[in-house]
Amino acid sequence: MKVFFFFFLIAAPLLAFDDFDQCMGKESGFYRYLQKPEDLACLTRFREIYERSEDLLAHPSGEGKIPRVVHFIWLGPRPFPLESVENVRTWVELHPDWTFKLWTDRDRHLPCAQMQKVLVESFSFHLLEKEYRSSKNWGEKADILRYEILFREGGIYVDHDANCLCSFLPLADSFDLFCGLEAPHPLLAGQNLTLGNGVIGARSGHPLIEETLKKIASRWERIGHAFRGEDGFNRTERVLNRTYTALTEAVKENIGKGETRDLVLPAAYFFAKGGIPSLYSRHFYRNAWADDDPQDALQGHMKRIHKIEQKIKRVHILLVAILGIQLIWLGFRLKKRKKA
Repeated sequence: MKVFFFFFLIAAPLLAFDDFDQCMGKESGFYRYLQKPEDLACLTRFREIYERSEDLLAHPSGEGKIPRVVHFIWLGPRPFPLESVENVRTWVELHPDWTFKLWTDRDRHLPCAQMQKVLVESFSFHLLEKEYRSSKNWGEKADILRYEILFREGGIYVDHDANCLCSFLPLADSFDLFCGLEAPHPLLAGQNLTLGNGVIGARSGHPLIEETLKKIASRWERIGHAFRGEDGFNRTERVLNRTYTALTEAVKENIGKGETRDLVLPAAYFFAKGGIPSLYSRHFYRNAWADDDPQDALQGHMKRIHKIEQKIKRVHILLVAILGIQLIWLGFRLKKRKKA
């Protein structure tokens, strides 16, 4: 009985995990970072869209809006990480009839036999070829390339360090675009609420993806000049402000304005951390780009945040365990008093 009671205390928070705010980590302390009125308003808008879309998630429309193609990107001289091969396999196993592409800048062995190799040199950029060529940062190049590929071809872009937990067919069949929020976090490029760009699905020619490309183009030179140093701070801010947050800003400003059916999912779907269970995909925040290029500190920054949040999660579990023991002890004392 005691074991069951203790298990219930730990498992109970997961029983109602369909709730948007729980999926964003409200019960794990992340909402302490949401102080700005614009963040709260934005979260409310995303929540409303999500709640209106729950029926479609449970009963996909079958319209086949997003092509059944999964895109991976690996650039630079280092080989594709061995630890990420298993991640790729999870996507292949759960989507047996889909197409898988590895976009790369040189000839290299494919992580899985089911993948197709596509050289970037053969790709026709829509808007940011000059910016892609001029960037010296592998992470920044990959940011540009994922948006360009999604605009030209459509499909689902996935980071190499993200695995798959279930089929993405309901999302691909029912929506023109889907992406996921990170849990609220300390300031990152001036923002506490951002979209992760490690899992994005879109049909070709989607206006929000085009708006993302336009944002990068419009601020490329200005941000490059503002953070022109080569120290770690300037390099990180350059990537964060030029390419990483462009998707966040495009979606925040424009979602719901057009005729497309778009969805922003809470953190549990793709970017769970710090006590939030993973639902569709789990992101491991491996520091691969920083390993390839010591000048790139962005992924290292995100990994440090993830480690802190994992420590918070362990403390949370310990506190729940202590509470459970105290409740059991209190129940035992009350029972003894009644007998007395």
